[in-house]
Amino acid sequence: MKKIIFSILAIVLLFGVGITTSDFISFAEDESQEQVINVYDTDEFISIFSNEMYESENLIIKLKEDLDFSGIDLSDIYKSNKVFKGQFDGNGHIISNLTLTSQNNYYGLIPRANGAVIKDLKVCGNINFQLQENNQQKYIGVLVGQGENVKIYNCEFDNVSLDGQNVDNINLNITSNIVFGGIIGSVKSSISSSTQQSIISDCVFYYDLNFNFKYDTLAYLGGLVGELQAGSKIKNCLNFGDITINEENSLVSVYNSQFVGGIIGDAVSANCVNNCFAGIITININVLSNLSFGAIIGNLSNTNSYLSSCYWTQSDLAGIGQGENVNDNFKLVNAINSEFLTNYNNFDIIELSFDFDTIWCLRNSKICLQRFQSFNYSINKILDNAGILKSAIIKTSEDDEGQLNSTVNYGAPLIIRIEYNDQYIGYYTLGTIYLQGESLNKSYYSYQPILDEKNNVKGYDIYLTVNDVTDGTYSFSLVASSYKCLVKISDEAKLNSQGGVSAGSNYIESLNIDFTYQTRTQVISAQGNGIYTFSYWELYYKAEDDAEGEYTILNEDFEDANSSSLSISFGVSPYNREFMLIAYFSSENAILVDFTNYQNEGIKSISLNDKVYEGQSIAVSNTDTTVRIKLITNSYYLLNVELFLQSVADLYGQNIEDLGIVQTSDPITDELTHETTYNFRLNMNTIKNIEDNLLSISFVVEKDNTQYNQKMLFVYIFVPIGVAIVLGVGIYLIIKFTRGGKKSSARKEKKKEDNYKDFYI
Repeated sequence: MKKIIFSILAIVLLFGVGITTSDFISFAEDESQEQVINVYDTDEFISIFSNEMYESENLIIKLKEDLDFSGIDLSDIYKSNKVFKGQFDGNGHIISNLTLTSQNNYYGLIPRANGAVIKDLKVCGNINFQLQENNQQKYIGVLVGQGENVKIYNCEFDNVSLDGQNVDNINLNITSNIVFGGIIGSVKSSISSSTQQSIISDCVFYYDLNFNFKYDTLAYLGGLVGELQAGSKIKNCLNFGDITINEENSLVSVYNSQFVGGIIGDAVSANCVNNCFAGIITININVLSNLSFGAIIGNLSNTNSYLSSCYWTQSDLAGIGQGENVNDNFKLVNAINSEFLTNYNNFDIIELSFDFDTIWCLRNSKICLQRFQSFNYSINKILDNAGILKSAIIKTSEDDEGQLNSTVNYGAPLIIRIEYNDQYIGYYTLGTIYLQGESLNKSYYSYQPILDEKNNVKGYDIYLTVNDVTDGTYSFSLVASSYKCLVKISDEAKLNSQGGVSAGSNYIESLNIDFTYQTRTQVISAQGNGIYTFSYWELYYKAEDDAEGEYTILNEDFEDANSSSLSISFGVSPYNREFMLIAYFSSENAILVDFTNYQNEGIKSISLNDKVYEGQSIAVSNTDTTVRIKLITNSYYLLNVELFLQSVADLYGQNIEDLGIVQTSDPITDELTHETTYNFRLNMNTIKNIEDNLLSISFVVEKDNTQYNQKMLFVYIFVPIGVAIVLGVGIYLIIKFTRGGKKSSARKEKKKEDNYKDFYI
């Protein structure tokens, strides 16, 4: 009875406090109605199907050992048409080498289920389906053929045998209408309550699927779910298996449709969130003219479905074969790996995504479930996927040296001691204690932290009493400690825009930094603005006994307080608890820049860091490496750049190369105004021994003689030519005029003589 009571408490705790990603499951108020069947071998498993409790909601089947069904005929147990309604708890164990058949066209480890829970089960080895050669519709899945209001979570399907060798693909010869899913064939929800609707979550599938069509028949083929209907949901699931579609020559076309999806064959008013397909779909067909295939969903039948944050890796596939994708975050990516899955920005924030602290892990380059990573002693570190623990031992007393496992009489006290590897000391706290993979109710144990000489937590002693509730294999989840630390500039610096702080490239007024073991090292720097330079840091701690959480304790003399850049190793003194850093700045070393001849007639304007010089010195920081100087000359004036640079170098007793003043671009002359612009950059770090922090600069500008010489060339050449032309034209006109007058007079005299003669005749 104690075991039964604990089972109820563990299950309620598991679902009620959200340790896993599944929803709350309620059981009958009368606990005496529940029946737990512990399964240690294949015979006991087979006998369950004939048990009168098989269709009871109060039945709990719990595996106690791995089950290998090689050579075992299971056909007799699938003759009935019973519907499983209870809970199947794989308890972290493995079922391998299944041959599944049916007399009722429902195929699966559990052919039909309603309101059932299937969890914490691993399936591996060969899986064979022996389908009936008839024209009836078939519902096929490795776990469940057809399900309603079911929950399946924390299940792993690994295409290896018990000795670690890869096994054959799952092959199906299709002769009639079929709904197939690697996990479940068809699933729907008929209850409006979200806590009772069907959910498939946190499952991973590695089998390759081969579908050989012998007839052109209606088919919904999903890598994980064949048909997801009516408010059902699949989330946080991975499919790494390939899918191949073949057809035989005997295929007769009757214009049926086939839908293939890497995750779902057909989705109707369903939710598909945070799922990934990393396999390849290969289509080898000639006759199947109505085949639609998508990386995630073969056919999306209803736009009321909620689709979010699903990904695939095959570049020539669309996410949905038939139907419209309504979510932008539903797309092709380069790889589905642990780095991609642990980036929570890739996934829907509404759902808890891939949790690599308590559910998922990376083993031998494969993404798998921690639930099935086991050890051969009574303390199980399956949740210690980061290698945090140095040791975990069982002690029967404080003086006991401890051991990996122990046989202890009931009623005796027990101490479980866990200790961290040195590099993790101070960074992790004890999260949940698991017994047989189930969260242990806190009423059964207490714990005390183990501290090192610096009062950092290096492990825990867990105290409990041995009985039928606490007997078993233990594992632990360790939670990374998180500290929110504040880095900011002083109030005066903020008021006067004196500078900023940065943990990267941008300098801002304040930073809130979350320190954990993964982010325990940070480089923090401070930088002044304008005339201001960094002066020093002040370090404050948050008082442990301050309920308001104020920073009240000041440590004035910590090392590197005067360094503008700090490499902070959190957890190492003085940064071994929550702190606040304040940066202060100073303008005492600012340099005043003056231009002595800024009113020269050849100079139009002078600018320093884009500020126009008007006779008043402009202040800059003595560490500024990019002081910008711009000179604009008046029309037809030029700067003697070489003389200017040399004069500044001579003034401060340095070579031009060492001075740090350079011309940053070629002079630019405006073709209309004939004004010329010059740009220089000055590095204040290179200028030494400036008296009174005053930098005096003068420019040497000269009239542009090339313009004058061009004008004189016009005078010397073209004016004489013009004069000569004018004189020549004048002489020509005079000569012409003189000759023309004489001829005219002679004509007139002759004419008079003629007229006179005519008069007397």
